[in-house]
Amino acid sequence: MQQAHAVLADVYDEVLNWVNAVLVEQGIPAVSQIIAVREMAWSFVARVSHQRGVWYFKCLPPFFYHELEVTHFLTKLAPSTVANYVASDPERGFLLVEDAGPMFRECFDTGFDASLWLDALSRYAHLQINAMSHPMLAKLAIPERNAYRLRELVGTDITRYVEFNSDDKAEQLRAEHIDIIHRAFRDWDSTIDELYRYGISDTINHGDLHDGNLAFAQQVRIFDWGDVSLTHPFMSLRSVLSSISRRGNIPERSPQIEPFIQAYLQPWTQFAPYGELRQMLTHAQKVWSLVSFLSWQHALQNQCDPRSVSYNYALPAVLRSFAEDQGF
Repeated sequence: MQQAHAVLADVYDEVLNWVNAVLVEQGIPAVSQIIAVREMAWSFVARVSHQRGVWYFKCLPPFFYHELEVTHFLTKLAPSTVANYVASDPERGFLLVEDAGPMFRECFDTGFDASLWLDALSRYAHLQINAMSHPMLAKLAIPERNAYRLRELVGTDITRYVEFNSDDKAEQLRAEHIDIIHRAFRDWDSTIDELYRYGISDTINHGDLHDGNLAFAQQVRIFDWGDVSLTHPFMSLRSVLSSISRRGNIPERSPQIEPFIQAYLQPWTQFAPYGELRQMLTHAQKVWSLVSFLSWQHALQNQCDPRSVSYNYALPAVLRSFAEDQGF
């Protein structure tokens, strides 16, 4: 493998021709240019401004092609909650979605708005619940990260990730963390047994739900499903609570964070009493870093690409977070 995928400049004409074919098919005049918005190791995004509004184009490497069909599926499942699918090319990893409005982090430039997050968390929980029982869910090519299998998927040879340690000592994976991880692995099933109760099963997990992947215009919408996986729904709150804590200057383990947890858990009370759900979340907190670890591992699998290698520090950092979370 070489570079994970081209940058926009390398395939600009090909992308523009494809976008214009979609526009013309929908009765919209062709455009003369598209504008790069973000280019990462695992995707690039471009803005398409046309006569009727704005679309966003995304190009993905083959190991992220699942985002195409997931976006299409979720547009049908929850059209008022996600950035809606327009078109895709599964052979080239091309995706077009409608503009969902300004990102939360842009909305928060003038101050943190808790109401947007409260609405988003309720909407997201309902999306997960509806997806959980949908017959199409098992047919989608989504990475499976069942909580019982996390230990197996991560593997026990975790010392090899120490070589990727960053210079930041607060992120480094050290011997004491490795010992804690091995102890947690020995007690694995007893921890996970507490999660799969009351009929709650694996469902859509966004995997990276933060204020850069949520938008608000007339209503809240969720976008960027590249890190999606099938796992216990409560794993989603790792990135959520971290984002709220940073942007709202709210300590993550404080009473001020509870209203956001309540907004998310309330729709799940159809399965179990709130107190039981809150206890299940405590168990999820002990293991949810491993879901994030597997997302990073998936994204960085092309080690021939220097753009991927530059993010390798995330692997030991997330394993350290897992060790620290055993204190919950």
